[in-house]
Amino acid sequence: MELNILNGNLGTDLDTPYCEEGNKIDVYSSVYWTADSKDEYNKKEEIISSYVINNSLFNLFAWCDISGYDYWVIQQEEENYVSIDVCLKKLPNEYTQKELIIIRDAIINADEYFIKELL
Repeated sequence: MELNILNGNLGTDLDTPYCEEGNKIDVYSSVYWTADSKDEYNKKEEIISSYVINNSLFNLFAWCDISGYDYWVIQQEEENYVSIDVCLKKLPNEYTQKELIIIRDAIINADEYFIKELL
């Protein structure tokens, strides 16, 4: 299977559309999370926001909606989500298949990390 950033085919089983404006991959993680207390919620937000990979190919960082515990848990009674941005350091068609595998693996590893840490 040939990986392709432009059509979102990165072999991750996640939604990974390419955003041309920001030259980035918008990754919609499989992780939806909540917490039993405001303190636990804040710790989980910190786990998400501190996840960063910066190398010669890309800068990957994770984020979530920062509306907070009162909004998501109390008001909405819903789970928050994890989004991952992969900001590319080259144009999509300049990456080799070997480099795309590195990007794919970083996305998969991030998703698995959040499954382990947040659920």
